[in-house]
Amino acid sequence: MTTSKTRAGTSKVLEAVESNTEIVRNTVADTVKTSQAAVEKNLAQGLALSKEQFEKTAQAATKGFDDLVTLAKGNVDAFFASAAVFAQGTEQLSRAWFALQQGAAEQAAEATRSLFAAKTLREVVDLQSTYSKTAFDGFVAESSKLSELGLKVTNDAVAPIAARVNVAVEKLSKPLAA
Repeated sequence: MTTSKTRAGTSKVLEAVESNTEIVRNTVADTVKTSQAAVEKNLAQGLALSKEQFEKTAQAATKGFDDLVTLAKGNVDAFFASAAVFAQGTEQLSRAWFALQQGAAEQAAEATRSLFAAKTLREVVDLQSTYSKTAFDGFVAESSKLSELGLKVTNDAVAPIAARVNVAVEKLSKPLAA
């Protein structure tokens, strides 16, 4: 009898162990499935967020590049505008210089004719003195006009570039301030 009781007790213990093993196995399987589903969900969310952030960053970079291209185009346009103003100003300066030279040559030719027409040494000295004073005064006056014209041309030629420098400083300092 003891043997049959022992077998009956062992059989109950084995059934309980098998039952508990089955419960643990089912619990572990359920936990693994739940954990796997959570990992898959979190991974999908992480990938979606990464994709969204990448797209935002790519758009920002593209916009920044477009802004940079626009800024560079404006700079090139300003350079060509400045060059055009400089070319026109140089033409004005050249015309003024040649007009000064032509006037001085005509004045010198007239003075030379007057000197050859002079009858006395005193008249030659007076004519030469008058010519020298007139030529010097004319040269000073015309030089002043040429200097003013040169300054105006320089300021006008630099204006488009200065404006672009201001725009560039304003654009490039915005990200630093923000």
